[in-house]
Amino acid sequence: MKRIIYIISVVLIALSCERKEEYGPSVFELQLESQGEMLFAYGATKQVPVVAENIKVCYVKCLKGWSGGVTDQTLSITAPAEKTEEYQEKGKIGIYARGYDDVEYILYLDVKVSDDAKEGSLANFTASFEGDGIVERRWYNSDRIRVYDELDSDGFEFEPALSIAEGGLAETDFKGIISSGAQNIVAVYPSDKSLAFSSEGAITGLSLQSEQKGVLGSYPEQLFRTVAKAEEGRLVFKSPYSYLKVEIGDEMVKHISVEGCEALSGAYTYDVASMTAAVVTPAPVSLVPADEKECFAPGTYYITVLPTEQTGLSLKWVTVDGKTKEKEIVGAIVRNEIKDLGKIIGAPEALEKTGWQVLYCNSELTQDFSGHNYVGLDGDSFTGVASDMIDGDDASFWTYNYFDSADYEKVGYVGWSPFQIVIDLGEQKTFDTFRLTAQEADMKKITGTAYNYPVGNMDIEFANSITDRGVGDIIDRNKQSCWSGKESFDNTVLKNVRQNTVRLSQTQTARYVRLTIYDCYKGNTATESTWKGGRLAEFDLFNGNAQLDKSSWSIVYAKSESLGNYQLADADETNYNGWTGAARHMIDGNYWSMWNYNSSPKNSTIPSVRLYPYWIVIDFGKEITISQFQTTARRQNKKMDDASTFNPGPAEITFEFASEITGRGMDDILENDPAKSEWTVHQETFSSDVLLNRKYNVAEFSKPVSARYVRLKVTKSYANTTESTPTRERGCDIAELDFIN
Repeated sequence: MKRIIYIISVVLIALSCERKEEYGPSVFELQLESQGEMLFAYGATKQVPVVAENIKVCYVKCLKGWSGGVTDQTLSITAPAEKTEEYQEKGKIGIYARGYDDVEYILYLDVKVSDDAKEGSLANFTASFEGDGIVERRWYNSDRIRVYDELDSDGFEFEPALSIAEGGLAETDFKGIISSGAQNIVAVYPSDKSLAFSSEGAITGLSLQSEQKGVLGSYPEQLFRTVAKAEEGRLVFKSPYSYLKVEIGDEMVKHISVEGCEALSGAYTYDVASMTAAVVTPAPVSLVPADEKECFAPGTYYITVLPTEQTGLSLKWVTVDGKTKEKEIVGAIVRNEIKDLGKIIGAPEALEKTGWQVLYCNSELTQDFSGHNYVGLDGDSFTGVASDMIDGDDASFWTYNYFDSADYEKVGYVGWSPFQIVIDLGEQKTFDTFRLTAQEADMKKITGTAYNYPVGNMDIEFANSITDRGVGDIIDRNKQSCWSGKESFDNTVLKNVRQNTVRLSQTQTARYVRLTIYDCYKGNTATESTWKGGRLAEFDLFNGNAQLDKSSWSIVYAKSESLGNYQLADADETNYNGWTGAARHMIDGNYWSMWNYNSSPKNSTIPSVRLYPYWIVIDFGKEITISQFQTTARRQNKKMDDASTFNPGPAEITFEFASEITGRGMDDILENDPAKSEWTVHQETFSSDVLLNRKYNVAEFSKPVSARYVRLKVTKSYANTTESTPTRERGCDIAELDFIN
């Protein structure tokens, strides 16, 4: 029995040895063009050639939803047919094989199924950014670019070829698939499947947002777009846009827009070779505060626009109180360049103080404040004189002479209020607002909280000519005052704050200003202004109603006007130095000259020129935008050198606006045919509830109006300077008409 078992064993060993020699060594390899990830469309099958020799066992371990196997020297893999919860999008497929020689083979294949699948050749490009000077761009692992070629309008998404460190790279490689034989290759970043590459060589489907959210120091990330053309294996991504830089100086701007060109945003195509955009659906561009804020925070902002060589553009901004301001944009807007449009503010801009001087101050003191580490803009440590309140330096200040009672005999000492300060503005200025800035407690630039002694009770007066430095009525109480239009403000208006900005009851045009300060707040916590000393860091004036330039304006039609010689010899009357009364004198910028109706026409056939209504048509020379108007009443006949006097003015005016007119714009009236009216842009009437019986009237239109022509119809006037209800049967005159933006 033992012998039989032995013989069988020997035979089996012999057979086994003979079989190994028969099959020889095993081989198992996948014939792949690259070792990268295989991309599948849903339901697609791909085959990989296999070299398999002397393999006894082989099987494929697939991802969930995938299938595969090896037959006839071919590995076949099939992707999931559709998106379901029962599949894996990407991962590794394992292939196991064992030869007759008992050598084992374990191979892995990276696969992915995607809607974005493509057949072609594996490609690698080195990518970098041109840079826009605003945001420093670097590449990160999450970045994707989309690459297009002349054989594939839909493009293919490329990803970084190697892992990128946390800090990002200025330059890195991207890998993906391009069409076999492709020559014209372009790319877009960030990747966007909605875009396409046209047969004409342009990226289509692009769009620049019209209303943009303001980002302090930058622009919204969603507006970032770059394109590139492949050259020698490199992609340099360049912005198709230009950038308008705007500095906002206060918290009173709520909306910014660029006017004059509709093709600054909207849908467009982009020719990468020529780096030019062709706008398909033009749209205006505007900037609004982010996060539904009412206004912009002060700082620098950028408006992203498409380049243009168009001229005549303007930057417009709307303030929180509904005013519209504008400034011209000069020159072309160039691709990837930053065009600095300067600083804008919502509040009225302070009048330039060059040429201002203090003519009189009854109490001032110069003292060395070097112990407070104070150094003024003039380079020294002395301050306290009245001129320091108009020097543009918020750290310097005027102070009253505060030496104690032992110095009462000191020359120039005035211990207690009121304090009178007379300022010469250098020339006649128009203004409607003043601002008082309190002394800084730490003698430094404005900090916002550390202030002392704000003014709490003050008068302000105005004049165009003065005598005796404007204080003759104070020093010699028998002298008549030179001043008019006095306005008084107490602590119900002048609060205990660092800056008090106060609107006057009416717009003033004057060369001289006199301040009379009665009392101040002692410290920055007092609730009543009872301190009889006085200090003030800075005094500013503003023209919040920016009157439009009238140099190109002209009178197209005037129903009634009359010239008179006001160069009179009568000693009681003013030497005006010539003739005035024509309609053109109400738009000449001279507040002394005026338009006057024709009260006594020599031609008896046209007595109607004496009667209401009085029609006047004005051509602005170009289209302008206005939001307000101001009328200035003429001066009294016998006091035409006295700006404080006035004749009763208009009590009812209708304004009509047009962009184009025929002839003189009067066909509907002169031919009694309302159908011929061309005044269709806007029409609005202002009556005696708005046009009060006073020297100046400023009123706001119900909406901003853009037009080239305006027609006035004056229908009522005041009979004297005291009545509140107009009773004048005929007649009117106006010294000056201003329109305001």
